[in-house]
Amino acid sequence: YAFDVGIISIIGRLDDERKEELKRNYCVVDKGYNSFFNRIPGTSYHKAIL
Repeated sequence: YAFDVGIISIIGRLDDERKEELKRNYCVVDKGYNSFFNRIPGTSYHKAIL
């Protein structure tokens, strides 16, 4: 719910497909922020910086 409220306040209304895509991408970046810094392919950090 908080993610949806944040999206509406920052971007405005989005169709469901775009909102789900943004949510998936946000989760990848979030996992990258909370991971050990390395550039090994396949790790959460590496996926987040791509």
